[in-house]
Amino acid sequence: MQFDPSKPGNILVDPVGKRFNLVDIGRASSEQPYRHTVADIIVPLTDNYFVGSVLPNKGAAYQSFLQQIILKSTLAAKNAGMHPRAELGSSLSYSYKLAGLPDL
Repeated sequence: MQFDPSKPGNILVDPVGKRFNLVDIGRASSEQPYRHTVADIIVPLTDNYFVGSVLPNKGAAYQSFLQQIILKSTLAAKNAGMHPRAELGSSLSYSYKLAGLPDL
């Protein structure tokens, strides 16, 4: 199974029950199984749409926080044995750009 991490609206948060649910879940292809990557963690947490389209100056004031999210998420993904990166030109690349980090 896989879900689309590129839209933070695909994660429903219940602050009262202190839990969350994922939506937009689909079956991965049997020929090419989905490999979770660090992008599955970073993209929803950095909320590219909100930071890049809603906040003034593309969230420049929040760059240090975005950098912390990316660095800590990358470490967590590595410790969990997840693939470290998605393809270049992805939503993850945009997260790096908004955080003021070079795209690796």
